[in-house]
Amino acid sequence: MSIQRQYSLPSCKLILEGKSSEGQDSFSQNLDKQGLDQEVRSFDRPLISEVDTIECYFSGYEKPLRGGRVFLESLASTVSTYVQGFLSGIPHGAYVDRQHSHKLVELERIDQNLHRLMVQPQVADGAALTTAPQQFDLTTVQLFDLVEAIDRFHADEQTLPDFKLNLAPVPKRYVMAQEPIAKRAAAPALGTAGLAIAALALFFIPAPPVQRPEPASATSSQTAVSPSVSPSAASPPNPPPSPAASPGAGTAEEASALLLTTAPEITDPAEQERLKTVLYEKIDPAWKITPTFQTPLEYQAGVAANGDLVGYQFLNDEALQYKQEVPLLDLLRIPAAAPNVTGAESQEAIARFRVVFKPDGVLEVSPWYGQPPTEPSPSPSP
Repeated sequence: MSIQRQYSLPSCKLILEGKSSEGQDSFSQNLDKQGLDQEVRSFDRPLISEVDTIECYFSGYEKPLRGGRVFLESLASTVSTYVQGFLSGIPHGAYVDRQHSHKLVELERIDQNLHRLMVQPQVADGAALTTAPQQFDLTTVQLFDLVEAIDRFHADEQTLPDFKLNLAPVPKRYVMAQEPIAKRAAAPALGTAGLAIAALALFFIPAPPVQRPEPASATSSQTAVSPSVSPSAASPPNPPPSPAASPGAGTAEEASALLLTTAPEITDPAEQERLKTVLYEKIDPAWKITPTFQTPLEYQAGVAANGDLVGYQFLNDEALQYKQEVPLLDLLRIPAAAPNVTGAESQEAIARFRVVFKPDGVLEVSPWYGQPPTEPSPSPSP
């Protein structure tokens, strides 16, 4: 038995046409056999367990949006997610699109009072329901009437009771800081004041006395510099390191970038897939800073067999400029073997990947495969 349900609002009307279950049909037939009053039977609303077609009408448009069960689920999920972001100011869609790269229904904001609803072509049971994309420009009033119609359908227990609307919370890094600037600046100000007080206290502490070394005797000097001692033995055993060899961020980045061009490569596809998952699960939780860049940051990364990030280098200028907003340097581990010895047997094999940080907070990790190695990126000027 075909049943139709309508959920009407001033500027939007949602119509569902479906079928009732066999148990509900037999229940209605028993009521008719018992000869109950028509007014009593009117309270018995048949249950719609299967939906055939969905139609959504908007004021100002002659043709409606049409689809089936998949269209209804995509419409309800997309509209609910978009309206949450519209009301809160937080872009929910950037996080939801991670797991739904292709959606049947999409919504985008055109201006303050206009929203574009787009529906891709649909196919059900081998037949095309729509052959061309459908596009409707809705006002904010029409959009919220559509939300109200979906809410009424979802609250109706006699229409598709198995329908579930799954809404996921947005991670914290998508939420802009809500604390006042004075409260956020209080901790750095207190730290600066404490440092100034400590420096003032250290100023009044007397310097320790310095004991001058006694001059060496002439005999010991002659013994130390005897003709039998070779010039190489007279030189200091441990010369002081040069300033360029001192550890620091620049040295670590140079060493890790050089390692990408000298280390042997892991070519096993299964091992590369495993290390790609390990690298993603390390970077994604550690990326906690809200992006301020407008262009994706691209890096080449090297991962050892144990899952450690052992090297990376910049692939575009923005990746070098905004490197402080990504956690690659914090996750970097320089191997014990010297990375600048080309062809050294002590170097461990690595798998190379392309890592992209997008402005909307989406992280992408893909295999580098057989792409030619790039030259090491220059270290940032001090």
